[in-house]
Amino acid sequence: MADIDLPASGKDTSIRVVIDGVLKLLQDQVTRFTAKPTYDEIVTKPMGVSGSKIDKEFVGWEGSIELAVNTATLDEMMDAINAALIARVPVVINIVDTSHYRNATSKTYTYPDVKLDYDRSGQRGEAMKVTLGWKTGQNRIAA
Repeated sequence: MADIDLPASGKDTSIRVVIDGVLKLLQDQVTRFTAKPTYDEIVTKPMGVSGSKIDKEFVGWEGSIELAVNTATLDEMMDAINAALIARVPVVINIVDTSHYRNATSKTYTYPDVKLDYDRSGQRGEAMKVTLGWKTGQNRIAA
C-alpha cells in the first residue's frame, strides 16, 4: 500500500522473477531494481566534411536487482541455473516489473529471455547482499 503522504510524482515497484514459467519467491528480498535500454552507437564520418553523424540502434535492456538475502532460495536458484547452463539445457528467465503510481494506476513490463550474472558481497557487521545483473537482447513487453 502506497503512503499517501508522499509526493504524487513517486512510485512503488514490485519485481518478480519467472524461470521456465515458475515464479521464484524473491519479491520480498528485493531492495533495489534498475533497468535501462542499451544501444549500439554508429558513427559516420563523411570525407571532406567536418563533424560526424551519430546514430543509435536499439540492442536490448540491462540492469540489476539488489537483494537482501535471508534464505537459501537465491543460492539454490542460481545453482539450478548454472547446472542447466553447464548441461546446455535452455533456461527461460523473465523479469516482471510492476510500478504502482500514486494516482492508483499501475504499469507492468516484462523483460523476456533474461541472462543473469551473480555477485555476492558481505562485510563484518552488515547483512549479506546479492546483486543479480541482468541483460536481454529483446524489447520489454508492456501490459
